[in-house]
Amino acid sequence: MTTQAVFDTLGLVSEGFNGTAPNIFIATSDQTSSVLLTAGAVSSYVTSGIFKPKDVIFINIDMDGTPSQNVYTVTSTSGGSLITYPNAVGGALLAANNLNDVASASAAATNLGLGTGNSPTFTGVTVSGYFYDSAANALTAHAGGGQGSALQLAKGINRVTTVATAADSVKLPVSTAGQKVVVINAAASNAMDCFPATGESINALSANTQLSIAANKTVIFYCAVAGTWNSIVTA
Repeated sequence: MTTQAVFDTLGLVSEGFNGTAPNIFIATSDQTSSVLLTAGAVSSYVTSGIFKPKDVIFINIDMDGTPSQNVYTVTSTSGGSLITYPNAVGGALLAANNLNDVASASAAATNLGLGTGNSPTFTGVTVSGYFYDSAANALTAHAGGGQGSALQLAKGINRVTTVATAADSVKLPVSTAGQKVVVINAAASNAMDCFPATGESINALSANTQLSIAANKTVIFYCAVAGTWNSIVTA
């Protein structure tokens, strides 16, 4: 037999139109939240017509002298149950939470036109100011060069300031169509090698072959098709 919720006091605060808008109640109880949230815990109130699905109840709880409070809504599950009212109501949908407080984050992102995951797709974007890319400064190319241990570049703009020996190396990220990466060799004199990710290529070079970037030169890498980078070198 389902444990029924027991309210010490129960009052109707705001009454919606019968059969449409939810009613709002305020109540007190000495029962724990786990009891109140048991499936069917308010079925007797629903059966008697006091509660109906989607009604909202603010409950002050004082179990063994330990006060707490929460807001619940009535669902018809198991003949009448309470569930915690969505946290998004009451200001809990903060910027830090993003879409974590909605029932379906993926559906919400789609409805907002944000696509899925961390890769939104827009048909057109107008920027009324400067466009900012991620950037890293004061990077050090891998001493001794080579692709395997090359410094992995991880930002949109990468400024390498230390190239201790000619041919010390850095490495581009795995390429994705539409991607752009800027690599700056700000070293005083030494050229550095810039490698693609394993198995990929730069311009018409063979796979895994480096592009040498002279000191005080900047190279912009563009990817039109995954697996290949094309570059523009500054004068």
